[in-house]
Amino acid sequence: MTLADKLIFHLYTLAIRAGDLYISIGSLFSDKLKKMRHGRDQSMDRLPSWNLNAGAGPVIWMHCSSLGEFEQGRPLIEDLKKKVKGLRVVLSFFSPSGYEIRKDYPMADFIFYLPSDLPRACRQMAECIKPDAFILVKYDLWWNIISVLQEKNVPVFLISGLFRGNEYYFKAISRTFSHCLRQFAGIFVQDKNSLAVLAEKGFKNVYLAGDTRIDRVKERAATAVIPEKLTAMASGKKVIVYGSIWPADLRVINTLVQMPGNYLHIIAPHDISPSSINTISDKLRATPCLWSEHKWTSDVIIVDNIGLLSSLYKTAFCAYIGGGFGKSIHNILEPAAYGIPVLFGPRHHRFVEASELIRLGGGFEIKKEKEAEDLIRAFESDPDLYQKACRASHSYISRNSGATKIISEKISALIRPGLILRP
Repeated sequence: MTLADKLIFHLYTLAIRAGDLYISIGSLFSDKLKKMRHGRDQSMDRLPSWNLNAGAGPVIWMHCSSLGEFEQGRPLIEDLKKKVKGLRVVLSFFSPSGYEIRKDYPMADFIFYLPSDLPRACRQMAECIKPDAFILVKYDLWWNIISVLQEKNVPVFLISGLFRGNEYYFKAISRTFSHCLRQFAGIFVQDKNSLAVLAEKGFKNVYLAGDTRIDRVKERAATAVIPEKLTAMASGKKVIVYGSIWPADLRVINTLVQMPGNYLHIIAPHDISPSSINTISDKLRATPCLWSEHKWTSDVIIVDNIGLLSSLYKTAFCAYIGGGFGKSIHNILEPAAYGIPVLFGPRHHRFVEASELIRLGGGFEIKKEKEAEDLIRAFESDPDLYQKACRASHSYISRNSGATKIISEKISALIRPGLILRP
């Protein structure tokens, strides 16, 4: 490593320390940051307790930023578990929204918060886990742990990657990070644009695989069961499911819940805390029931628990996905897997699936409240238009599935016992 590289890593480490300070101070005021700080503190104490001598199989360490990235990594974990005898999986999270929900995931042998990406902690993690492969999901690149593992000749992979060419590690001043990326054993990207970006920059370790989330949502849709409580209520009605809703999405929802007609509106907030549900209820131009209530007396139902949303799309005439009037849209692949039209707000440009579904005619960008109502009315009056949109969603999922198989075959070939080259 040159002097310039060492300087860049030193500056990066200072930035990590500043981030740690922010988390420590923020934990005094934020429950989320408090959970993160507490979980990180415990991680280094827990890691040595993992009995690494139990079993002779290889060890894969997968890191996910949050819940969304976990859903991208999950199909790969489960496929590799089938392919590689005795495989043990270590799973780390950055965010509480991933760890707290999936800390009991049964296919992982050890789950923990990723401690701070400082050199000493990284060396301790590497010594405790002794991974045969390290897999990063999408974009959560932590350069100190990557560097430590590469020094130990541990193959590092990135799956479901997206690149636009303007990422900071492609800048001349931070080329040392780009050098680390070039040493990855494999970079599996979601789309042709990412492949072209990396090819233009001279990368040779890149594979076009697609998005593993598509395999996951396709599998879940195939096995989904409509909740018994909903069957009678939905009979004879057109069900509109609103997934991962924020208060900003009510500008569209309030127009739709007031439409005359035989509709059932099911609203699943992104945040199901009592305060969030109260805020949405107060701003709705309708009187809703809660899913948890024994008897429903309204055609507007707010889902107040976790784990139902995916199966609800099975009943839907169409879906509206939240977040597009805020930071960014949430998961539009889940409803698309059921072959229904998917509506969402304008902030979706970081998501390949949004632009592709729009191009194919299965996804629809909503900028103004009235556009959503007009679109649903058009679907009702023109069955051919509706079926075309349904086919487009179904086709996108079918044509883009299979990323898990591509990735797992390449990775499992490398980590099978007998092919592992430890330093």
